[in-house]
Amino acid sequence: MDFQFTPNTSNMDIQQILASPLVTFVVGPEEHEVRPHAYAISRQSPVLRVLLEGPFKEAKDKIVKWPEVDVETFYRFMDFAYRQDYRVPEPLKVPFPPIPPLAQKIPEFGPQHLVIFNSWGGPQHFEIPYINDWATSDDYPGALWTWCGDGNRRDEDWSPALAAHAKLYVLGDTYQIIPLCRLACFRAYSILRRYCIHAPECPEMEGLIWFARYIYNNTPPRSVTKDPMRELISRYLANNQEEVPDCEEFQQLLEDVPELADDFIMEFTKEHHLE
Repeated sequence: MDFQFTPNTSNMDIQQILASPLVTFVVGPEEHEVRPHAYAISRQSPVLRVLLEGPFKEAKDKIVKWPEVDVETFYRFMDFAYRQDYRVPEPLKVPFPPIPPLAQKIPEFGPQHLVIFNSWGGPQHFEIPYINDWATSDDYPGALWTWCGDGNRRDEDWSPALAAHAKLYVLGDTYQIIPLCRLACFRAYSILRRYCIHAPECPEMEGLIWFARYIYNNTPPRSVTKDPMRELISRYLANNQEEVPDCEEFQQLLEDVPELADDFIMEFTKEHHLE
């Protein structure tokens, strides 16, 4: 199920946005200047409201410097600020070598050969209630952790889209933009629920490792809060444990990010009833 976010911008909001002054955001290491309406940004969270309307230099000069936010991420954030939604890249097409012809006849396949198994790639899937401090099943229609729906194709790489969601989530988490965090987390989930790992050397594995590393390196530690996006990626990896252990990059990820290793083991033991 792809999540459809309903914009909640009223005519009054639009009038207030257009009536507000422009503010200059200097984003990225290249110091790219973007000028959105101040109210479009300040209404996103109390933190941004204080930044743009409080007793600070940014509010007085109408200039905000965000060198840690790249240009594409900021434009997606602007899209969200005006429309309460944002666009992400389409999946990349990955060339695969042609399958060689079979040397012998394929035996007939009948119902007696069917094997039903319970895994992310199998015909049976499991559901885990989507529960955390601020996003419940009431926030989204049918918001359940239902994994591996239609499945991604071998020639599709969703890594750019996952990266876009991750960067927006971190931006939202940094400035307490809870609606943006909710949307980014759920849209990442909507990809992962049908994101099947075909082989450790496939490009989607590289994207997943980047996604997990970025989230864990840029969100508060477990001692501070239980982070929904961390929970999402650790559950996904734990439930794909048969595909990921042979990947050297994944083993390196667990060594580099101890909290992910702890969460991975915890989710694995919960799923396999080893507690």
